[in-house]
Amino acid sequence: MEEKGLGGHDQLYDSAVGHLLSGIDGMAELKRRYDLHAGEQASRLREAATPREQVEELDAKVSMANALERCLREMRSISEDRHAGTKRELALMQEKLEEANRRIEYLENERAEEKACGASVEGEAMMIAPRPSPADPRSHTTAPSFVPSPSPRLTYVEGCKESALFPELTGV
Repeated sequence: MEEKGLGGHDQLYDSAVGHLLSGIDGMAELKRRYDLHAGEQASRLREAATPREQVEELDAKVSMANALERCLREMRSISEDRHAGTKRELALMQEKLEEANRRIEYLENERAEEKACGASVEGEAMMIAPRPSPADPRSHTTAPSFVPSPSPRLTYVEGCKESALFPELTGV
């Protein structure tokens, strides 16, 4: 019986060792599953971390782009202000140029009228004014000669017509 009793222990021992081995195998399987699950989670975390890093990089780029946009807007505003100022200065300079051209034209016309009428008036004055005698040099140097000027109401053409009335006085 003892043999049978020992055999019972052996069976019990073998059964316990089998349970232990199956428990160890189960634990190894659980560990493998846990490791696999942990690996999958780690992989998912890495995958999640990559977009997060990309999002952070994109946020930094967007922030930089916004700063550049503000800078460009300020530069554009300054440029537009300068352009408007330059346009105002140019318009003012054009007005001054036009005024100067009008004055030059007026002075040239006036000068031409004076020359045209002055020549006829000088001719008239020379014919009318008494000539100093050679014996009296004082009258030539000290006496002011009277040169009549054309009427201010007469235009250039009228002044010339007036002098044309007396061709013998104008030298024509």
